[in-house]
Amino acid sequence: MNYRDYKNEFSCPKCGRQDALYLMKADGNDFIIKQRCSEHGARSFRVPIMEKNNYMDIIQDRIFRCYKCGEKTTLDHIKFNGPYAIIKGMCPNHSNSLPDQKIWSLIYLEIKENEEKDEAKSSVESVLEESTNEVASGKIEMPVEDDPTPEMGKPEAVDNYKEPGEVDEIQKKFCGNCGTRLQGEERFCPGCGEEI
Repeated sequence: MNYRDYKNEFSCPKCGRQDALYLMKADGNDFIIKQRCSEHGARSFRVPIMEKNNYMDIIQDRIFRCYKCGEKTTLDHIKFNGPYAIIKGMCPNHSNSLPDQKIWSLIYLEIKENEEKDEAKSSVESVLEESTNEVASGKIEMPVEDDPTPEMGKPEAVDNYKEPGEVDEIQKKFCGNCGTRLQGEERFCPGCGEEI
């Protein structure tokens, strides 16, 4: 299997800039990618769909970039139209004057799902790190037990023992074989025919 350098493939071939991706659509076994370098203009190329896990982080980075200057953008709004997510970004330099980006909606949704997982993981890691630091600095004291084995008391007397053949109230209400609810007067279970 040939290894493709997707980081290089998603960069401008003339200057190496990593600017905005403005169209991503499926075509057979490939995605058609249209990307715009702020210095050298637009270009189009194809990447195999089957290898998307090798370049999803690049796609995620390139979707949220201004295609006038290449700066990171924030999401202004999004709408879904057919197979596309139509994304409008806001550039810190160019405000709201950016054109829409058309991204295959399943890719956009996968990116958002990955972002949410990353945020949740980061949140958990920061809470764990903060707690560890508080314990290490002595802000939180961990209780120390002299004897970590719990006291074992005497077992309590069991008063629900039944002699063989003796039936309790629960056994009278349900068939012991199949669990069918009984009326209480049956000699045989109406569900399985077992003698009660």
